[in-house]
Amino acid sequence: MSEATRWPETRVRHGAVATPHALASDAGLEILRAGGNAVDAAIAAAATLAVVSPHMNGVGGDNVWLIHDAVRGRLRALNAAGRSAAAADLEDYRARFGTSIPARGGAAALTVPGAVSGWWAAHRYSREVMTSPVAWVVIEAASRIMSAARPTLKWAQWAGLPVSVTAARWAKSTMWS
Repeated sequence: MSEATRWPETRVRHGAVATPHALASDAGLEILRAGGNAVDAAIAAAATLAVVSPHMNGVGGDNVWLIHDAVRGRLRALNAAGRSAAAADLEDYRARFGTSIPARGGAAALTVPGAVSGWWAAHRYSREVMTSPVAWVVIEAASRIMSAARPTLKWAQWAGLPVSVTAARWAKSTMWS
């Protein structure tokens, strides 16, 4: 526990991961220990936060990245804010709702969440351009989410944190059977 912040700290010799939850920081540090880079660590920490603090960083949100590639001297930006629905049309909204967008309901959901696609795009950049050795197992789109969540679900179980029925069923069928 840090005296200055009163937050639990996880420390390593070469590297740092700062999150609002110790398990998320631990997830990022494990990726660094496995040879991953800061982008890989950020993905692991974000996936963990989606489980242990979903109000801070859930899969139903968006993310924006600034990635500095020191080897190549490049700064890259990734906008993983969700895309609007293909059928969404400004004139249709005006005809149906006037000048205000509804605060609740389906019409209020103007975008599809971009968090998971952002993690995937950041991972691809890390792996393909920055030559990260970390390979997240991916078979199809649905497995992208759960592959990143594997260590998260294990930590959640060990810490006694509740996970969703679906996540628990998936974990039982793939990890602990």
